[in-house]
Amino acid sequence: MLSLLYLPFLFQIVCDGDNDCYDNSDERDCQPVNCTESQWRCQSQIQCIKKEHRCDRFPDCNDKSDEVGCPSSSTNTCRSREFKCLEGDCIFAAWQCDGKQDCEDGSDEGSTCPPPVCPNDFFRCNNGRCIYKSSRCDGYNDCGDNSDEDKSLNCSPPPFSCPANQWECPGGRRICIPDAKVCNGNPDCPDGQDESPLCSKFYVLAIILLNIFLGIGILC
Repeated sequence: MLSLLYLPFLFQIVCDGDNDCYDNSDERDCQPVNCTESQWRCQSQIQCIKKEHRCDRFPDCNDKSDEVGCPSSSTNTCRSREFKCLEGDCIFAAWQCDGKQDCEDGSDEGSTCPPPVCPNDFFRCNNGRCIYKSSRCDGYNDCGDNSDEDKSLNCSPPPFSCPANQWECPGGRRICIPDAKVCNGNPDCPDGQDESPLCSKFYVLAIILLNIFLGIGILC
């Protein structure tokens, strides 16, 4: 038996315009609702929305009928709260110059937009993007235009590290060898550190399991 706690939820999904039962049985024999003068009744007859949300290019009715039969925005003037893209589409005015391209032609982020202001703990890239200051000079192109790694910032070279599945020979020579060559009986590092006394059976077994896990495999 269903708990009484679930009853309010069940009433909310019955006759709400959504096919929650997948066979549409929750939307049968629904009584039409009476909307107020400031509301518009959806085509399903069981939902009301505000009149100003009709034809605002965003579906508010569950059946999306409030955006059916609306005039094309490309041939009409946008509302006062909207911005008209060069190609004719209308978007919310608040979306203009917000750092994100909402018009397909990018006209909402044109050259007339002032440069964005980044918070104190952020770094502003040359392209206007804001990234954390800790991401500057970290060896990665976080800005997208590589301005966070520009020479003018006097970035120190990133610490050396071997690529994945490789082992760095000790001594600071920046020499890498494949993991499969560590403790394989043949010295590959200049001083033979890859064949040190640490190459016990357990260490070799760990290297083998690591390579198998990574899908590399070791040739005997």
